[in-house]
Amino acid sequence: MTLLPTDAGQAPTLLLMAEYSGTLAAARCVAARGASVTVATSKWFAPSRWSRAARRVVACPDFSRGPTPVAEWLIDYGSRHGKHVLYPTCDEMAWLLAHFHAELRDRFHLYSPSGRTLRILLDKCDLYAAAGAVGIATPRTWRPQDESELPEIMRQVSACLVKPRTQAYFKSGAKGGHAPTLARLISQWRKYRKYGYPAEVTRDIQNVDLPMVQEYLPNASREVSSISGFAVRSGEIIDTRACRKILQLPRRAGVGLCFESCDPDPQLVEQLSRLCSSIGYFGVFEAEFIRHEGRALLIDFNPRYFGQLGFDIARGMQLPWLAQLCATGHEDEARRFAATPSVEHRAEYYADSFALKWHLLAGAWFGAVSQEERRKWLSWLASRPDRFVDAMLHPGDMAPAVAAAANLVWRSARHPRGFWQSIRPERA
Repeated sequence: MTLLPTDAGQAPTLLLMAEYSGTLAAARCVAARGASVTVATSKWFAPSRWSRAARRVVACPDFSRGPTPVAEWLIDYGSRHGKHVLYPTCDEMAWLLAHFHAELRDRFHLYSPSGRTLRILLDKCDLYAAAGAVGIATPRTWRPQDESELPEIMRQVSACLVKPRTQAYFKSGAKGGHAPTLARLISQWRKYRKYGYPAEVTRDIQNVDLPMVQEYLPNASREVSSISGFAVRSGEIIDTRACRKILQLPRRAGVGLCFESCDPDPQLVEQLSRLCSSIGYFGVFEAEFIRHEGRALLIDFNPRYFGQLGFDIARGMQLPWLAQLCATGHEDEARRFAATPSVEHRAEYYADSFALKWHLLAGAWFGAVSQEERRKWLSWLASRPDRFVDAMLHPGDMAPAVAAAANLVWRSARHPRGFWQSIRPERA
């Protein structure tokens, strides 16, 4: 495939959140097509900083310091170093683009909508309302204003999940807390309220500190699939892939570790196109669904690069390059690129193999994972080498895998309670 148009290939790319696997996949993708990649990070063991795809590494404030330091750094960097392509690599970055869009669009090549659209997608309550307006089903969800509303919610369901309204700058980072009883629901709701958000986010999203409550569906951890793709400004989706999440940690509401390929549901793709058109979204996305009683229920929509981005790239969908083309004004070229048949790809499975082995080893050691389950997943890894894509390992670019492994072991030792919560068995 040609690297043209030349000016898209020559435009440098700035990538933040270098510890994420999606960031690493994006760096490798655009670098392979001729773009110069600068990685900005404050973390020594962030995998992307060690990648051969990174031509330059610069220091930037950590996202844990809150939105303003990162935004000020970006504005200064863009003013001093010329226009780079800037694309969100996490929810925090998407929120920054929403909140500081006017300041950033003059200093970077962007292909992300402005504030209102991104806020709808980042706030799950608003997302579900927008999805319902175009016919996309979602799980039953409540927005309690105080504890007095919780008993009535619990009378309607057998169990609940307490979830933050947005993951952007949520201080805990937890995805959701399981509540099978009213006492547990009250406890989880109080806990999630206590975590809170930085002042900039609480001013931006009204009542964001009030967690939402969602009906817990028992098959949620076993029937999770996603459709990823690229939407242009009209809302038309020009390329898609789909996969099933076959292992996530924690099991009830967590980050995916293992995925398998599947075909996108044309009806869901059409519904997602209507959603993008109705709210004005364009760019990279990943929409996550659970299946319940024969229906696909939308649970999340990520307007950014995502964890298993490398899986889509390995299956022929070059999402970061489409973003690069569109950000530099070449949407027509992006359409042609997406429509060009790619070589046949054999990739069918995806995982972070070291992370999987580490969680299985630790889980077996502490009694959280049975030896039978450990053997099952190790056999799963070993039985498909010719059809498997690893999140970190890449021929000729092995250093990121070493950095990721070191970082995982260090974080597990430094935060043993959080690590235990990710591997412990599910309780009734």
